[in-house]
This record gives sequence, structure tokens and C-alpha cells, in this order.
Amino acid sequence: MADIVTTNNLKDFNRQFQEYMLWNRRAASETVNQKLYFISLRAMQLTKTGSKAQITDELNQPSLKYPNKTLGEILVLKDLRNRGKLPKRSKTLASNMSNYVQRFINKRASHTQFLRSGWLPAVRKLDYWNRKADTDSITFSKRFAPKKPAGIKQFGVDKGDVKPARPNTVGPTCRGTIYNYVGKGKQHGSKTESILQTGLNLAVAAETRSMQQYVERKMLEKHRKMAANGIITLS
Repeated sequence: MADIVTTNNLKDFNRQFQEYMLWNRRAASETVNQKLYFISLRAMQLTKTGSKAQITDELNQPSLKYPNKTLGEILVLKDLRNRGKLPKRSKTLASNMSNYVQRFINKRASHTQFLRSGWLPAVRKLDYWNRKADTDSITFSKRFAPKKPAGIKQFGVDKGDVKPARPNTVGPTCRGTIYNYVGKGKQHGSKTESILQTGLNLAVAAETRSMQQYVERKMLEKHRKMAANGIITLS
């Protein structure tokens, strides 16, 4: 099965996945990885891009861990420290903090697709592994794959990941998991997570419909073949 952390109930998706497997001749690991890849791409498409107003509002909120500072101030301090640019005098830092925060907001606002970028590591890794020619490659069909939106870039460390289903997995189930860490850390608020979850929920629903349509098409093909051989009569 494919593991997707979502606020929606995955009952419909899992039920449709099981029925889909009855009509699909591919290996379970291949099918799971295909669905992880498709859902990641769909989430990129369907996740709402951020806006400067939303980003500004979020970064001006009090930090959950340090309520006496805003989220923007906490991120600025972390950024300056990581780059070795933290002023030695606290007065200098305090007097320039508002400018630091505004520059940070402007930088973040220039990358309004940062929510979507959290799915990029899963897409890249699954795509790379699928292209490998060795026997350990994670193969799956990319026919009918959703189109990857243009302009999505990643800055800094990976903000997502994937644990793919491995070929020849021993046991009754074959699992793979995709992750998007954007919105999960203390540097993001509830609005960010809500936007991310809405896009993911839409992606899961779209892939569920796609599997349903596939099964319906295969059933119709079978019925037509049987009718042509005089086994059944279609009305």
C-alpha cells in the first residue's frame, strides 16, 4: 500500500487501490511507487501557491516556542547564525531587526511555491531510481503521469523525502511513503499546514478517481470481449 499522511480518510483510496491491483499485472512494488510518484506530482499541481500577504502574516505571528518574539525574528536569528553574520553587539542586532525581518519576508515571498517544493525530493528520487539500469532499480510505468509544474525550485536542504517500495519485498504488504516537511516544523503556522494538506487531499482524491476510471475501462473492455464471443449480451 501507499502511505500518505493526510487529514482525509484514506478508506476510499485504499479500497480503490485494492481493486486496481486486481486489474493491474504489474508488481506490487512497482504500482506503489507509481502511485507515490503520481500523487507527489498531483500535489505539486494542486497545492495553492503562497502569497506575500499570507507569508507576511505568518512570519509576524508570535513564535510558538518563544512567544516574546515573532516567527520572523526567530528565523532571522537562525539564518544569521548559520551564515556567520550575527552581529556581535545585541544593540546592533535589535536596532536592525525590523530591516532583517523585512528582507527575510521579501526573500520568502519571492519563492511563493515553497509549499510545492516539499514534494520535489520525492519526485526527483523516484524519477532517478526509475531511470537506473541496474537490477536494483525501482521501476514503474510513467505513462499518463501528471505534468510537473514549471518554476518549482528547492533552496537549502531537502524539505521532503520518500521511502519507496522495494522490489521483491518479503511479506503480505508492500509499502512506500512520501513526505513533505514544509509546514511540519516550528517555523510554520497552521495556515501553511492547512494549504499543504488541502493540496495533498486533492491529489489523493484525483488519483483515486484515476484508478476508478482505469478499473471501469478494464471492466468494459472485458465485457465487450465476452459479448463479442457470445458469452454475454450487453444491453
